[in-house]
Amino acid sequence: MKKVFIFTVLFMLPALTKSLAGAWVQEKGKSLHIFTYYFYTTDKLFKGYGDREAIPNNGKFTKHEFNYYMEAGLLKRLTLVGNFFFDFLEFKDAFSKDRNRGLGDQEVGIRVNLFNEPFVFSVQGLFVFPAYSLDDTPLLGNQDVGLEGKLLAGKSFLLLEIPSYVNTEAGIRFRIGEPSDQIRYQLLLGIKPRTGWEIILAIDGIEGLRNEEPFRVSKNVTINPDFSLIKGTGSVVIPITRSLSLEFGGFWHFMGRNTGEGWGIKVGSWFRL
Repeated sequence: MKKVFIFTVLFMLPALTKSLAGAWVQEKGKSLHIFTYYFYTTDKLFKGYGDREAIPNNGKFTKHEFNYYMEAGLLKRLTLVGNFFFDFLEFKDAFSKDRNRGLGDQEVGIRVNLFNEPFVFSVQGLFVFPAYSLDDTPLLGNQDVGLEGKLLAGKSFLLLEIPSYVNTEAGIRFRIGEPSDQIRYQLLLGIKPRTGWEIILAIDGIEGLRNEEPFRVSKNVTINPDFSLIKGTGSVVIPITRSLSLEFGGFWHFMGRNTGEGWGIKVGSWFRL
């Protein structure tokens, strides 16, 4: 109950406060729609930071994920955010093969821009909810509700005379159930070498706060009730038309605890309306 109360306050804060903080928001009446395919695979586990081991019995976990992310400018400083997932999962080892598919954990929320000088600052609240059952394995998630509050800050600048920007995010996700709460953060550098082109380099981190309750995860190595993960991502965005761009990139789970190691690729399309 304490988790519910604390996060309800954080989640409602953007709607109740006139001046908070935030990174870039969409202009009123404008929207951004990103459709992305992710491929991820691993045959190793992080048991602790710097400690890796193979999945027993020559095991291998693979995920194909389709993600729709959107931002819609509702007001001058208020943007609606949605992040929706559909996954195809497979776990196999020397003795069995198990597959599952379906909607994963979905996210909806709002971002409020507080000020733009000397840097852009915003606050964001997300509501995370499951859209699946626990009847089939590998599990698509742990069917837990989450509430997340986050601060975002960004700054545009010139890097060797090339237009660039940095974005930083930090927040906490309260999970109303067995999984541990999490600190979540991001450090991102964007470089725009030509009009419409972007090179994006990012470090994303999740740090479990070790207040979980035990439950089964059934062959999905990415949903341990308490885990930590640091992931690096690199991608390039290429303009096709004024409203359409394509994104190509990859990512690597290079450090973690109680979760899967591994790597993956991403291919996406960006629509600006």
